[in-house]
Amino acid sequence: YGRESDEFKIRVLGGFPSSDQMDEQGWIPLLVSNQVSQVSDNIQFLGRTVLGIDPSGEGDDTTRWILRDNFQARVIGTEMTSNEKTIARKTIDLVEQFKINWEDTIVDNFGVGANVKAECMLLDNQATYMQAVNWGEKANDEDVYLNKRAECCFRGREWLIKGGAVVGDELKRDILGFYYTNQPGKKKIMDKPKLKQRLGRSPDRGDAFFLTFYEEIDLKKKEQSNSLRLFKEPISQDLYSSI
Repeated sequence: YGRESDEFKIRVLGGFPSSDQMDEQGWIPLLVSNQVSQVSDNIQFLGRTVLGIDPSGEGDDTTRWILRDNFQARVIGTEMTSNEKTIARKTIDLVEQFKINWEDTIVDNFGVGANVKAECMLLDNQATYMQAVNWGEKANDEDVYLNKRAECCFRGREWLIKGGAVVGDELKRDILGFYYTNQPGKKKIMDKPKLKQRLGRSPDRGDAFFLTFYEEIDLKKKEQSNSLRLFKEPISQDLYSSI
């Protein structure tokens, strides 16, 4: 991240992040606008993909399906009013349409999401490999992150800084709405109720995006059927450097 980054200041020098980014409550933006690149929506997915699902019920939140490969992430599904059965049916359709591996399909296991995997298994027995996860569980790197949610968010942050890109202003806006703090001695992401209060909306797209980083999956490992990828607009060299 460079010697001027907050990561260097905090983890190497043992100092504090830049005061110009931290608000009066100690919250720091997870990313700033120039760190989140965008690409057009006519770019095809390439190679292995991972699907993140942020479920909602009948409240203000919206169920979102985000698909990510080694280059880009985009919303591929939206449902304004959901239950476990409707989420399962749409998930089955998307898994088949985009040829996603079930082990690369990740759903938040909270609330209405708790029964989504079971409903998917009723429709497709291969859905037993689907991952129903808990954001609040311990991080792999417990010395750095308060919980798995923080670890996923910082994996997503690193992917974006290294050249990953998103499709759509709404997804970018949600990602830029995430904040973190280093209290008490570990990285903590602002919880969803506080995020909703601050943003005036639920960051459903952002939650689904960061779910795709639940595991450190190497999306380059799967043998790819196409060796070429067509872009209709110039992409920065940083994006190609992640190949």
